[in-house]
Amino acid sequence: MNNLFYELMYEKKTKRIMKILNVISKHSGLVTINDVVDALEVSKKTFLSDFEFLKKTLPKEYVLEERENIISLTSPSNKPIQDYILELAKSSFIFQLMDNILHNRILTIHDAEDAMYISESSIRKRLAFYNKRLEEFNVSLSTYNINLVGSEIDIRFFLHSFYTEFRQLVVLDQDLDQHSYNDIYDMIKTKMVAENVPIINNSYFKMSHWLLIADIRIHANCFVKIEDQHFKDTIMASDSFKELEAAYSKVYKNLPSDEVVWILITSLDAVIYDAHEKRLGMYRSDVILNTNEANVYKIIQKVAIPLKLGGDSGFTSVFFSYFKNLAQLTALSKVYQISSTATIELVKDRLPTLYKLWEKTLTNMSDELNFKIEFLEDVSASLALISSQFDYAALNKYNKIICSFSGEPGLNPYLQTAFKKFVKTGSEVVFLSNIRITSDVIEKEKADLVVTNFYLSDTTINIPTYRIPYAPSRKDWYKLEEFINMK
Repeated sequence: MNNLFYELMYEKKTKRIMKILNVISKHSGLVTINDVVDALEVSKKTFLSDFEFLKKTLPKEYVLEERENIISLTSPSNKPIQDYILELAKSSFIFQLMDNILHNRILTIHDAEDAMYISESSIRKRLAFYNKRLEEFNVSLSTYNINLVGSEIDIRFFLHSFYTEFRQLVVLDQDLDQHSYNDIYDMIKTKMVAENVPIINNSYFKMSHWLLIADIRIHANCFVKIEDQHFKDTIMASDSFKELEAAYSKVYKNLPSDEVVWILITSLDAVIYDAHEKRLGMYRSDVILNTNEANVYKIIQKVAIPLKLGGDSGFTSVFFSYFKNLAQLTALSKVYQISSTATIELVKDRLPTLYKLWEKTLTNMSDELNFKIEFLEDVSASLALISSQFDYAALNKYNKIICSFSGEPGLNPYLQTAFKKFVKTGSEVVFLSNIRITSDVIEKEKADLVVTNFYLSDTTINIPTYRIPYAPSRKDWYKLEEFINMK
């Protein structure tokens, strides 16, 4: 639930209202009061107060009701509740402030008073509140002409984080089709398709996001300046730079070369350098910076060995590329190592074993790299999240699982599908239908775990059994996943 936008919202009640609507919408408009209270981590009394406020203030096209502890929300098909949440967000002080800064429309503190109907003392309190969170990004907000203070490189990273974590690219600018960045985006996309590199949505979303931020800042006369001349010269000598510079020159006149260097490094931080692994992401053949390849492989193998990964798994290629890209990003600024709060929380909660494995490895071996890891928690979380995409059988508790489900016609296929979706395991799984599970069945199948939704009468079964409800909830599946996997 946490992200940078929410963390910077000063208006507590508005933040809670937005979160309530988000939780309800994620449950398809039907959720229990306790589920919302748990998700928001507030008291039931506070929630009920906010709920009554919402019922009075929601536009009439949205219908919010509570019946027997169940909350329902209906909205018209042409105006989903997310549209209203976006309206609330865009009315907040922090959003309006960042929108002005993004476009270099700098307000004095007195202009902000008049424009946003907030007193000077309240504005100063908000700026102090924001600056505590901005320290990590190596930027701050000035307190008279309200602007982000710091290098343009760090300012752009902060703006990228702010808008990305808000999950709405469109909030940057409503008139996306008119932006000149589209020409560059289309050129890169065309080149990738021509080389038979599959389009990975996340990579292209990230690229378009960086390009859009750069386009807005360039038109606002805010330019990147790279101080390290050796780093810049190295990048400019690469084939990738020359290709991107040619595309930029068709769109912008007299653009500083630093801008092309910046967009090359930031937009391609998801590339892969192994031609055989194109399926995993965007491919590049030129490795721009030397990152002590032998030492990088030592770090990767330190993690791959206990996971029993390597060879044809693609694991080595992916993480070799990750460290190459991280080295280039760190050369721009250390803040480019930062992960979102939501990512870190998710990984620590859902992938603790992988997270600790990477954290321990980096703690002991980070000296092997020729750049410094400044944000160990953030980098470890990113590495663990990427690792979770691989089938690491070494971390499974059970080699063979027998599943036996009973219920209404159609329930069995649903349970099998849900099991495969929520329990990503390298274990062998056998689904039994209309067969009573006994010690003899277990011996025949050589199983070492039973998962079932009905009572097992055979008292001689001597392997672990896990009972799930007749119709399991999402929370029940998550508990089962944690039980099966050493995560």
